[in-house]
Amino acid sequence: MALEIHDRVKETTTTTGTGTYTLAGAVTGFETFTANLDNSDTTYYACTDNTDFEIGIGTFTSSGTTLARTTILASSNSNNAVNWSSGTRTIFMTYPADKAVFEDASGHVSLPHDLFIAGGLIDLKNDGGAVSQIKFYCESSNAHAQTLIGAPHSESASNTLTLPSSGGNARLVSTASTATLTNKSIDSDNNTITNIVNADIKSSAAIANSKLANSSITVADPSSSTAISLGETITFLGTTNEVEVSEGSGTITIGLPSAITANVTGALTGNADTATALATGRTIGMTGDVVWTSASFTGAGNVTGTATIQAGAVENSMLADDAVGADELAANAVVNASVASGAAIDATKIHDGSISNTEFGHLNNVSSNIQTQIDAKTTLTAASNEATALAIALG
Repeated sequence: MALEIHDRVKETTTTTGTGTYTLAGAVTGFETFTANLDNSDTTYYACTDNTDFEIGIGTFTSSGTTLARTTILASSNSNNAVNWSSGTRTIFMTYPADKAVFEDASGHVSLPHDLFIAGGLIDLKNDGGAVSQIKFYCESSNAHAQTLIGAPHSESASNTLTLPSSGGNARLVSTASTATLTNKSIDSDNNTITNIVNADIKSSAAIANSKLANSSITVADPSSSTAISLGETITFLGTTNEVEVSEGSGTITIGLPSAITANVTGALTGNADTATALATGRTIGMTGDVVWTSASFTGAGNVTGTATIQAGAVENSMLADDAVGADELAANAVVNASVASGAAIDATKIHDGSISNTEFGHLNNVSSNIQTQIDAKTTLTAASNEATALAIALG
């Protein structure tokens, strides 16, 4: 079913009431509806008896040549179907003003409804020097819109923009807005991608070494140089098994395997994360006034040893007054042999301190057993006293 409009189509009808029109044949000089419409086609019509009128959309039926009053657009009966009385009227195809498209006084054309173009091609040419454009309003009552505009004449552009053909509903990506692209491929050979950081790359990306800016390491010696791609194995050859790295400034970090068999010449700094023992054990010792010798030290465990203070190693000048007290001496630590003959030990330091130096001096020049001397002194005194007493008695 299609809506058709043709020129010079007019017939007569004697239909009464408000029912379907029965077409009675063409007016002289005009064609019939049958000659221009197929069954179920629709058309704009006007029917009048030169007094009343009715304009609407009618549906044609080829069997019986009738035209149903599908939609009433305007009429002399308050825009309702006219109730026709007896008589002959004319009915013809028309172009209703309500459906007409025309330029307004400013030369603009407005469409109140959707626009369908059967040919599939729209050519937009501006009436001035500006670039043609299409504005898309969100609603008819709003003033803001998005504009689709072509490139300026200076660019001589004649390219084609093709919309996505699959993948469901989509949105166009703007160079000025923020958007997330999913499952898209970018031709890196013809595009420049900037501002990508590590966080933007998935851990499973598996980027090939050949895609990196520096995808190889050049190993050089005085006679030759070889570029080794990342991920390959570098083998250093030579009779001395040496790897020489030279850098004028900065820091060079070399990742080494878990086990290294090599000779290292030079100073190493830092601490080993793990170590079991020295390859060759060492003995740690001390000589001089204090002698100490440890067991063999390999680093596999702690070692101990016994230190000995050599004879004469500690002199009086090394000890402060009262530096060694009773608490610092073990029992029987000091014997006669430990005391120098000229030590001049104060008498109060002997025994319980009850004998003074003066009393202790009375013992000077006592050469034999003290009790024997005392006994001898006592006998002489007694004899002297007895003689004195006798002399007094004899008067």
